[in-house]
Amino acid sequence: MAASDAPEISSERRALGDTLRSLRVGAGLDQRELARRAGWTQPKVSRLENGRTVPSSDDIAAWVRAVGADKSAQAELAAQAERVATEVTAWRTLFSRGYGPKQRQIEELERESKVIYNFAPSIIPGPLQTAEYARRAFRTWNPEVSDTAVADYVDARLSRQQLLYDPSRMWVFIVTEGALRWRPGPPEVLRAQLGQLRSLATLENVKLGIVPFAQEAPTLFMHSFVLYEREGETLVTIETFVDELDVQDAPKIQAYRDVLERLRAGALWGDDAIAFLDTIIAEGGGQGG
Repeated sequence: MAASDAPEISSERRALGDTLRSLRVGAGLDQRELARRAGWTQPKVSRLENGRTVPSSDDIAAWVRAVGADKSAQAELAAQAERVATEVTAWRTLFSRGYGPKQRQIEELERESKVIYNFAPSIIPGPLQTAEYARRAFRTWNPEVSDTAVADYVDARLSRQQLLYDPSRMWVFIVTEGALRWRPGPPEVLRAQLGQLRSLATLENVKLGIVPFAQEAPTLFMHSFVLYEREGETLVTIETFVDELDVQDAPKIQAYRDVLERLRAGALWGDDAIAFLDTIIAEGGGQGG
């Protein structure tokens, strides 16, 4: 990742990372040795120290054992971690350096993940979007954005799509019927998008679930979210109209896992999902006839 694309890290997360680093350095350990003692990889240690990852209670306990610190250090670290377990960042901050860099940050997160769960109640998820669908959806969200910014955004978003073809990574997409019918442009834009969705859903490492409106809803479709499973850690990201939320608090993550299970149980999968998608495509790309 280029320096200009480095994730925005809050001062609180930096302070927590600095505390972890100080304990490691004070114990005379380099990152590789601490990782060995904790049973991790060196990149995980680096992410914890630079604030990209918030340590869980288990992570903190392992760190304290590895450096030989006392219980008071563990209590202080736990208090710091609790304060930053859920962070809210305004889009104006995330996009302060342009729209492409944010997409490349998401790509890096996806690259680090082994399993990615994406629930989208109102729009086709980003990694599955065609260029034209992405362009029009972005302009729908921000009509005032410049052509140059849109091009940067779409180029970076399409770059993420290449990760779908890496069989070492599993993608699970759950969409509602509404997401398949939402149209940010002429009917042909949606038809092309649904055609691409159908094609990508045939990849071995891509699982598509569809929740039809004709059946009883398995849960409230309150908002989209993405759950990333990385080495020994989980992150949930949530997008609102004005902010992005990063959630690493264990009880909150479990709540999202519970929602995912209800969605999975209420969705069509495999051939049933493809047949439902074909029905919408046959209707003319979600025009309803």
